Amino acid sequence: MKKTIKYYVIGLVSCLVATAPVVAQTTNNSVFSRFSGSFTSTGTGYQEPYFSIEGFIPFQNTNNNLTFLEGRLLLSTDSTMGGNLLLGHRFGVSDDAVWGGYIAYDIRNTGSNTFNQIGLGLERLGKNWELRTNGYIPLGTSKQVTSESFRGFRFAGNNLLLDVNREFEVALAGFDVEAGVPIARLGEGYVRAYGGMYYYTGDVGSTLGVRGRLVANPTNNVSLGLTLQHDSIFDTRLVFNASIDFAGSSRHLKDTMRLAQSVQRVATISVIGKTENTQELATNPETGKPLQFRYVTPGASTGNGTIENPTDNIQTALNIAQPEDIVYVEFSNSASSGFNIPDNVKVLSNALPQVVETREIGKVQLPNSGGGQLPVVNGTVTMGNNTTLDGFAIINATGNAIQASGVNNLNIRNNKIINPSEQGISLSGVGGRNIISNNRIQDTGAHSIFLQGFGNTQQLFTVENNIIDSSRAQGIFAQASLNSQQQVNLTDNLITDSTGAGIFAQANNNASQTINITRIEVSGTVKDNAGEGGQGIFVAANGAAQQTLKLDNSTISDNAAQGIFIAANSGAKQNFTINNSTTTDNAGQGVFIQVNGNSQQEFTINQITASNTAKDSNGDGGQGIFIAANSGGQQSFTLNSLTITNNLAQGLFISANDGARQNITVNQSSVDSNSSQGIFVQANNSIQDLFLNLANVNNTTKDSNGNGGQGIFVAANDGAQQRLKLDNSTVSNSAGQGVFIAANGKLDTVQTQQTSNITNANINNSRGQGLFIQSNDNAQQDLTLTNSKINDTKLDGNGEGGQGIFLQANGTQQNININNTQITNSAGQGMFVQTNGAATAKVNLNSNTITNSGSNDIFLQANESSKMAALAELNNLENQVINALSAANNSDKPMCLALRNNKTMSGFLLQRNNGDFQLVDLDNITVNNMGTVTFQPSKDNFTNVTNCL
Repeated sequence: MKKTIKYYVIGLVSCLVATAPVVAQTTNNSVFSRFSGSFTSTGTGYQEPYFSIEGFIPFQNTNNNLTFLEGRLLLSTDSTMGGNLLLGHRFGVSDDAVWGGYIAYDIRNTGSNTFNQIGLGLERLGKNWELRTNGYIPLGTSKQVTSESFRGFRFAGNNLLLDVNREFEVALAGFDVEAGVPIARLGEGYVRAYGGMYYYTGDVGSTLGVRGRLVANPTNNVSLGLTLQHDSIFDTRLVFNASIDFAGSSRHLKDTMRLAQSVQRVATISVIGKTENTQELATNPETGKPLQFRYVTPGASTGNGTIENPTDNIQTALNIAQPEDIVYVEFSNSASSGFNIPDNVKVLSNALPQVVETREIGKVQLPNSGGGQLPVVNGTVTMGNNTTLDGFAIINATGNAIQASGVNNLNIRNNKIINPSEQGISLSGVGGRNIISNNRIQDTGAHSIFLQGFGNTQQLFTVENNIIDSSRAQGIFAQASLNSQQQVNLTDNLITDSTGAGIFAQANNNASQTINITRIEVSGTVKDNAGEGGQGIFVAANGAAQQTLKLDNSTISDNAAQGIFIAANSGAKQNFTINNSTTTDNAGQGVFIQVNGNSQQEFTINQITASNTAKDSNGDGGQGIFIAANSGGQQSFTLNSLTITNNLAQGLFISANDGARQNITVNQSSVDSNSSQGIFVQANNSIQDLFLNLANVNNTTKDSNGNGGQGIFVAANDGAQQRLKLDNSTVSNSAGQGVFIAANGKLDTVQTQQTSNITNANINNSRGQGLFIQSNDNAQQDLTLTNSKINDTKLDGNGEGGQGIFLQANGTQQNININNTQITNSAGQGMFVQTNGAATAKVNLNSNTITNSGSNDIFLQANESSKMAALAELNNLENQVINALSAANNSDKPMCLALRNNKTMSGFLLQRNNGDFQLVDLDNITVNNMGTVTFQPSKDNFTNVTNCL
């Protein structure tokens, strides 16, 4: 506003000055436009000196008549601004007298407020004497607040009384009258003396003052003034003024022609400060009505509910309470019975600091609040629409401690609920915005917090900073059914020792449910009497329901079943995100995620830790994270930065079954010290796409039966279509195979199809095989291995295996490409390739380095009626003990081998033991490779071909 005033006044005066030359050209030459400047010291109604810039514009000047316009811009030394615009007319009645009048508009900004006024005046100007009177009339609000403070507040009757201190600025109305005569000559002009009186009135009172002043005009362009005045409001003031005309007519022409003189008036609006101390009722900022309180002291004598005479019963106060009232309950040693809160009423105790919102001073803490002791209630509290319950101990209630049904907008906070026979807080069909905060709920006969939506209810619940202990049913139960819409925000709650589930969220029918869980701790959940439940967090969507879950920064531990259980069933849609959370020391699974029956799940898990999962009471489970899609269910998910350690079964278990579809991405995961498998992935009669990137799998052990032990286990079964991409991953210290990949089909059914691409893998210190690839029966298996390292593969517990890479096709189709891979320190073969039954295999081994194998670096074998076509090219085989490459055809079908540019010191052994053995460029095979080639029975038993593949 202040800036707006500045621009307004500056623009106004600028226009006046800019138009001055044009106006002067159209008027009588005796009066020209003028541009002036002046200074005025501190005076009546203003605290700081000011400078002014003035424009005087005549626009009608004929026959001793002059109509003119004056504009001023006032610049105070405290950087505030003001100005005025004046329209005046003067006319000469004789050579010695000029009469005139004017109307003016004034504006002033004080730095705190802006004031406006209208000015009116009449004047008689002459050679020997002058007379003038001016009037000042404020426009708009003449009394404006500059500051407001509150010295205190207290209860009085049924209200909250505020002690208010306000600072005002008041613009004064008034008038002045003065007369003056010349008393001496000075240079080119005169010294004139004026005397008069003035009157001001306003909200501060009225005053009549006297004023005298001297004005000297030593030249036609300079004016000096000194004013002395006194009144009862402003006391005695001495004011100095100086002005100078810069261009145009002088304001001081010859005495017979005073038309161009500036109007003599107070140029700025007179403003005075005022302080008021009042007592006012605090009001509701929404309604503007006074806050009204009903006071209760349980056990006191019966009163009327004022602070001076409180009632002794909460329900009595509620019976007389009006909408927007506050029932204020003081602690006493007497317990209260249950009560019903009518619509739009708050029930507060003085146990905790109680803060209410006022229009006058914002939030204030009520007097006598913060005593620390909760008033006791021994019954059920039933809440109405738009109600609040704050600061009570509800103990041993028969039924629910707090309940509401079919109402809206509840606030339940700072209460202690102990040992109700049913729910601690039961809200059924409650709509609108609801807050449940800072409550302690323990030993409930059923759920601690029960939230239910049905019909077309729209619900928003904020549940925060609650402590829930020893519920005999779920700690927090949230259910949305039919067409209801429910959002539950759970923040900073501690839930311990619940029965069934710490948190239970379920969406049914056509309901929509959103669950946001942040900084929750859930522990110690036990199973119910039927042996069911026991989950830390249970989330399920059923039917056509839509459910969204967000779980952040939470810890779920020491529960009798799954730490986190999430399921979508019977066509439901589920979308969820889990961030920065921990599940530890749970039974069954740390995290269990399942989609069933044509349901859909999309989810992302970031930075979760799943550790120390035990098997359940039946000896099942034990997985850190378990994810399954069943019976046509669809899952699309991304797992980032997982830490999965010390679980009694698989660290990460992923399974797609019975027509399900999965799309999986796993990034930057650490899987350490788990049993059975570090990562287990399986597709059964389903479609599965899996991308594993930057996985680090260590120290996988066998299960209690001596089975498993694989770092990564991947299997496609029963007509499944599975695609695996494994990049930049490390598998170390596995008790079984480092990486196990299998495709299994069944005759006379849909063919199983599996495609695996492995890049930049490091597989270290495995037992049995470093990389195990197998396809069986009606399956097609494609494998590409690139830029990988397989080191230190040991024999298994039976003294068998030891292959760095084991490739086997049993009655299937297999396509193998292994490129730029290093295999070192294998206890058995560096690379073992075998076909059996009616299998068909195409094998491409290119630019690999195999060092220090316990048996052949590369072993190729075709058995029974299988076919193998192999290309071994640019391999560096460094076996110093036996033949580096051994290839044998035991099949009754042809086997084909191309050997080109391989290097070895120990040679190649080629055996034809049954069917035809075809060699590409047979005659030059020795020349094309470095190392001795041994043919058995003889070279003549082999067939030369131009290519195999």
